[in-house]
Amino acid sequence: ANGIYSSIILRTAPIISQAFEGRCVAGDDDAEETAGAVTIGGTSLDLGGAAHFAGMRIPGVTIPPDALVTSASLTLVSDTVNNTYSDLTIRGEAVANAAAYVVAPNDISGRNFTVASTQWVPDGWGVGDIEESPDVGAAVQEILNVAGWALGNAMNFIITGTDDSDRQIRTFEAGAVEAPLLRVEY
Repeated sequence: ANGIYSSIILRTAPIISQAFEGRCVAGDDDAEETAGAVTIGGTSLDLGGAAHFAGMRIPGVTIPPDALVTSASLTLVSDTVNNTYSDLTIRGEAVANAAAYVVAPNDISGRNFTVASTQWVPDGWGVGDIEESPDVGAAVQEILNVAGWALGNAMNFIITGTDDSDRQIRTFEAGAVEAPLLRVEY
């Protein structure tokens, strides 16, 4: 039997992963709010507590608006020893270019949060420990999908908690290399 055979060779481009890393780079890039009162300029941020919000702004994010995020995390440096239970929630600010924090009533809690959130129940930590959050990629993706997102814009992340565990992390004022760090793979 004479048959005609054909073959198709498909060539695909390799998937190349890219990464972004950026930190809080100024005093107004990290702030905390308790019962509506915002504080900027301290060397640590408290995480957790009933009406408490800790905000971290990452300026100069060079991720294109059409990127597909595969993972993202916040890397924080602990400022205290703490082994008590903590139930934290991380959200982003759902805007195309996040503004720096200001000392104004409800400046953190009054912002538009992402629908995407990440629960974090961290293990105990000691002073100077490097703590990496669970994946916050869904919040990063939601921010990238906001109309108007462009290379070089800023992203905000807000951590809240349901307990008074008093976890503390270092801020930009504690040292630039200890400021909150965002890592994103896309």
